[in-house]
Amino acid sequence: MLRPLLFALLLQPAVARFNPTASQAEHELTRRIVESLDLEDLNEKERALALYTWITHNINYDAELLCTGEINQENQSVTQVLRTGKAVCSGYSILFQALAIQADLESSMVEGHAKAARTPGYSVQSAYEPNHNWNMVKWDDTWHMVETTWGSGQLNECTFEKEPDLFWFDPPLGQTVFSHYTEDYELPAAFLESFPEGTWSWEVFSSLPMCAPLCSRGYPAEYILEALQKRPEARSFFNLPNTISLVAGGIHPDQLNTFILHSDTLDAVKIFTFECEDCAIQTLPLERNLAPGKSYTWEITGAPDTEFFLVGPERLLVEFVPNEGLYRCEYTPQVSGIYKIARQLSPGYFTTLLEYTVPQ
Repeated sequence: MLRPLLFALLLQPAVARFNPTASQAEHELTRRIVESLDLEDLNEKERALALYTWITHNINYDAELLCTGEINQENQSVTQVLRTGKAVCSGYSILFQALAIQADLESSMVEGHAKAARTPGYSVQSAYEPNHNWNMVKWDDTWHMVETTWGSGQLNECTFEKEPDLFWFDPPLGQTVFSHYTEDYELPAAFLESFPEGTWSWEVFSSLPMCAPLCSRGYPAEYILEALQKRPEARSFFNLPNTISLVAGGIHPDQLNTFILHSDTLDAVKIFTFECEDCAIQTLPLERNLAPGKSYTWEITGAPDTEFFLVGPERLLVEFVPNEGLYRCEYTPQVSGIYKIARQLSPGYFTTLLEYTVPQ
């Protein structure tokens, strides 16, 4: 359960690095954007969301500039960002700040550290060192996080993929403990009950796994912290691409949490790219190694006429039974080998969703 957060913003470091003071030209550019958004009848949160949406849809992350390291105040100015349609985190934050002023919002730039796991050469340092900017916006007498940089898309080393994501508009602050840290504001209370007052620090933050991809897909931060406390070896499990794919494929957090806490090996079923936008896995054995002679059940929701099969050794082919959009299969493996849950795309052509092993 989240405790209240009290923010006493100390913003001089972020402002000193990138001065957001607007020129007349910048003022006019931002005024026109805000006027085009028709914010007059919106409340503070709705106005902030309109700005977030405009930025995340219209500004791309400048991956090339990040990789060359030629970031400076000039190329991150409001004028330059709007001219090129590109920015790194400081440019995103400065632009949001400038638009927020025009939209009559109380907003502040924050300088802190974000775990940039996909940035070339990144590693968590032993001492706190800021590497990122975002914004805090006040509505309903409370400060809220607005992270336009991460909300714009996915950065994979020096390549940016446009993929606007609403999760980073006012994300649950308890879930940002894995990704964002700052000393620009004080935290008189802890983020979570797991961090009693006074124990939240850079050392704690840097020891946590990078779980933002899981949290943004709805996996509760409380489950991760519980697992780390009860089973420290699970730390690497949360960083595995396969774990993220399991959550993205529709595995319920309660089921995955139970597996993490009680599995003998933490060796989960291998999940492949889930090439079925209108499908979701409802029930499955999460362990990768299935026991011969034990009965297992799989359930997948899907559109009408979707065909799912269990494919195994000795030309085994068991079709899932459909029932009003739910496809179900029960099977007891007897023969050792590789077993796959697959979707049939056309007669004789399958795409693998899950892969298991029945050991000898």
